Amino acid sequence: MLRLLRRVLVYGAVGIGVALCYSVLVAVMLRAQLVSTPTLAAVFAFLLVLPLSYVAQRRTSFGDRPRDGGQPARFAVLALTTFGISVGGMAIVVELLGLPYWGGLIVTWVCVPIAGFLMNTLWVFPASKPGGLHSSS
Repeated sequence: MLRLLRRVLVYGAVGIGVALCYSVLVAVMLRAQLVSTPTLAAVFAFLLVLPLSYVAQRRTSFGDRPRDGGQPARFAVLALTTFGISVGGMAIVVELLGLPYWGGLIVTWVCVPIAGFLMNTLWVFPASKPGGLHSSS
C-alpha cells in the first residue's frame, strides 16, 4: 500500500510539472498570438511536452518497473488517448461551450492524470514483463 501511495505521489509531482509546462505553453502561444485558437495551442503544447512526460514517468514514477521494448509503443497509444482528452476537452470547452481556454486546461488537469496513471500502471509500465516474468520489486 505504501508503494502505491509513493507511486501516486511521485506520478502526481511529475504530472504537475508536465501540466505546468503544458499550461504555460498554451498561454504563451495564445498571448503572443503564435496560434489562432486555443485548440491549436493545445495541440502544439501537447506535442512539445510529450517527450518530457515519457522520460520523466519512465525514470521516476515507474523507474522500478522492468523495461521492455514495447513500452515506447504503448506510451504512444497512451499519448494518443491523452491527446484526445486534452485537445478534445479544449475544443468542447472553448468552441462548443464558448468558455475561456483555462476551462479547457482544467479539463486536462483533471482527466489526463487519471487516465494516464491507470494506463501507465496497468499497461505501459506493467509490474511484470510480457510473458509473465515478474519483477522482484
